[in-house]
Amino acid sequence: MILNNIKLPKEVKEKLNKRGSLKNVEILVSKSGLKTLKKGKVLIHSLYDPVKEAENIISSLGIDKGSNYLFILLGIGLGYHLKLIKEKNPDSFVLPIEIDDDIALVFSNDNDDFIVTNYNFNDVYTFLNFIDFTTLRDVKFVYLPSLYRMYKEKYDSIAEDIKKIVKSKFTDLLTRINFDKLWVKNAFLNIPYILKYGSLTKRVVEESFSNFLGKPFVVLGAGYSGKFLMDELRKYRENYVLCVVDTVLKTVLSYDILPDFVFSLDSQFANIKDFYGISTKGITLLSDVVVSPELIRNFEGNVFITKSSHIEVLGGLVYEICNNAVLWLENVIGYNLLGLESGGSVVTNLFHFALLMNGNPVFLVGVDLGFPYLVSHIQGSPSHEYFTLTGNLFKTSDSLFVSSVLKD
Repeated sequence: MILNNIKLPKEVKEKLNKRGSLKNVEILVSKSGLKTLKKGKVLIHSLYDPVKEAENIISSLGIDKGSNYLFILLGIGLGYHLKLIKEKNPDSFVLPIEIDDDIALVFSNDNDDFIVTNYNFNDVYTFLNFIDFTTLRDVKFVYLPSLYRMYKEKYDSIAEDIKKIVKSKFTDLLTRINFDKLWVKNAFLNIPYILKYGSLTKRVVEESFSNFLGKPFVVLGAGYSGKFLMDELRKYRENYVLCVVDTVLKTVLSYDILPDFVFSLDSQFANIKDFYGISTKGITLLSDVVVSPELIRNFEGNVFITKSSHIEVLGGLVYEICNNAVLWLENVIGYNLLGLESGGSVVTNLFHFALLMNGNPVFLVGVDLGFPYLVSHIQGSPSHEYFTLTGNLFKTSDSLFVSSVLKD
């Protein structure tokens, strides 16, 4: 279990040594012979038997033997309950959090185990990114009573933030359940195109796109606001590299603007509507490996296959998070695809691509993630046309746009 074996980064320990102080805590010996702590007038662990106290905390959680959990430990102290949870649940995930600098310093002096402190708090989200939520029975919040009483407001706030993250992860899980089979199917069907077209490598970029390196980049999303800048984009077209998401391609071409790159991520066959009836000559397609093979087959311009992946740094180590089937496929065919960061919008992948090309600067246009005009897509896009054509006297296209945005 990688997550349960990572270590506390050296730089976090250094910050704890600067900010924390052993003078603020008193180390005592309990009646059982084990160490306990005292901060001010508060005993952090039992003065009689800290291990028995830890066992009582764990027994109150209602854990089913053989099931996997995500344990969120709020308050670590000397880590008695942390050690027991890891021993009794070796296949579960344990995220320990300690916000008291002095106590975190004491713990880190005796252990190399990873914990979240005030100086690596972003690791909470990073840690949760590694977890396969399909394997979990439940998420358990484990409070060390003494520290929870000392920092109740702060720990309650942390717990609420983590619950929101976990909720979003389960929402993402539902998407994966709905589309994972299609993603895997498309990835395997696209193997011939990986072998035929390949992916963008440093050598390919230097040989074929060196004139783009370091130039201004415009990343154009399909948001409604993009239409207000179309005339400007056309006027200064020769001065920048234009990357567009597939949904806005028809709109851009209708303004006589030819993009350099178009990116496609959607795996559904219906995504072909974004390319239907237009010429794609002179455009380079950056296609995620999970898109419908029909899209790649019918594209007239250059094609490069990419993958959606995510780079995380945890415990001082760098990890790539990607669809397991895609990683397996890469290993089998002996070919590594260009990994682009994915997020809540397909624009994320394109933005990452612009950064990899050293875009200087990178402008984001039509990225209306907050739907300021209560319209989901720009005029001229297939999605916009759909609502326009399906509206009627009693349910106007405007009503359909608003309903779609509010539903999302």
